[in-house]
Amino acid sequence: MATVGARHFVAGLSVVLALFGTLALNVTPAVGGVGGSSTPVWPLTATVGELFAATVVITNFSTIPNDTEAVTLSAAWVTPACAIPSLLVCSGTNVDPDIFKVLAAVGDASTTPCAGVEFDVGEPDMTTGEVMLTPLATITLAPSIQPANQRTCQINVTLRVFQVPTNPASGMVGLTDPIARVSLKGVSSMVSGSASGIAQIQVEKGTPSLVSTSNPNTDNVAPGTGVRDTVSVIKAPGAIVPTGFVRFILCQPGEVTSAGCPGGTGMKVGADRPLVNKSAISPKSIDTITPGTYCWRARYLGDNNYNPTNHTDATTECFTVQ
Repeated sequence: MATVGARHFVAGLSVVLALFGTLALNVTPAVGGVGGSSTPVWPLTATVGELFAATVVITNFSTIPNDTEAVTLSAAWVTPACAIPSLLVCSGTNVDPDIFKVLAAVGDASTTPCAGVEFDVGEPDMTTGEVMLTPLATITLAPSIQPANQRTCQINVTLRVFQVPTNPASGMVGLTDPIARVSLKGVSSMVSGSASGIAQIQVEKGTPSLVSTSNPNTDNVAPGTGVRDTVSVIKAPGAIVPTGFVRFILCQPGEVTSAGCPGGTGMKVGADRPLVNKSAISPKSIDTITPGTYCWRARYLGDNNYNPTNHTDATTECFTVQ
């Protein structure tokens, strides 16, 4: 996880302490008030289609005279992707929605104030990219003078990678900066405070699987018969639909192995075909004169979110000319 320094904002007795990463967990506001830290912990990398876990760790760091009172955590917000994060929210052209899907959030068992507490996951705010996490039970963080596990709530967040960032951080392909912020309030003083933090993650292209079937797919094909291959590109549930083109290669009997049509062999059949609803059908080939077993190989050429992938199948992509 990338980290950057801390910033403090003071407004009367209400202190907004924003801690980015983990560098400033021991820093306290210069003026007394309600404050805390919100530290998002994201994996360093993830791939399109991957289901992964992240956390947001919220700790009460209120200072005198509010260090002896508990604070409530009324809501948390996660911005899964942002090109250039500001202190609290993503804004303007930096917003990059639909990169991740927030699926669930629950309090970690190790942090007493929110152990097992489920959070309602709101719809993404298309203006900021934020997703609101609302606790389904009251979460009270102990005073900042108490042990850490009594004044800390760790929210375990489950996300799916939908696509590669379309508005990457620092213009670096695949890089984006999640933001986490929370709203806090003193139980007795009713003084408000908040905290925010930034993480960083590199999103890699996914590698889809392919399913294919030759037509015909039998052992009694007449010489010169027109043949085709049909391929479907399989994505992970919840990820973006693959686009782009598929290349079809037909291996002659002397090139076929027990695995099918190996890479580096065969002849391309016609022009590359575009995916339509994740599937493509090859042009027809009548280069089926020689007796023996023929097999297809399909190559998905990839797009902005998926890597190129070769595929052959000795069971479904082969036929025999007799």
